[in-house]
Amino acid sequence: MNLYGKRGLEFAPGSRWEYSNYGFLLLGVVVERVSGKSYYDYVRENVYVPAAMNSTASLAEDQDVPGRSIGYTAFGGSEVHANGDTLPYRGTSAGGGYSTVEDLQRFAGALSNHKLLNAEYTDLLTTGKVATPHGGNTHLVSSTMARRTARGTSDTVEARRG
Repeated sequence: MNLYGKRGLEFAPGSRWEYSNYGFLLLGVVVERVSGKSYYDYVRENVYVPAAMNSTASLAEDQDVPGRSIGYTAFGGSEVHANGDTLPYRGTSAGGGYSTVEDLQRFAGALSNHKLLNAEYTDLLTTGKVATPHGGNTHLVSSTMARRTARGTSDTVEARRG
């Protein structure tokens, strides 16, 4: 499949793992081809809705999303400013969506309680397979999200297994 140019394998499948935006973009295309739906519709219907993730999506940056945070940057050596002009128009299967700590906690609960996958596939998804470039084992599901509270403390939700 020609997606952003032709690329060969970096290493033998199953021998190691390394994060790849290209790989996740390709995975999104596979989801669309197999399901016959857009990536966004498939993920909403098969992940967000069953997990009751009501504040999670990948709407375009020009669409109003109540409570969506604004990032800031000093990119380019300029003064700190909103980073909206550096973001993709819309999140993709490689990232760029948005969520809340509460929704990530709902996702972790739905996954561990087999609302998204049966026990066999949940175990397959969440068990480390191969070493990562920086040590440890790969977990296909490993999400951490932190938020700052009004008092300046942090709340963290981590969904990790394996």
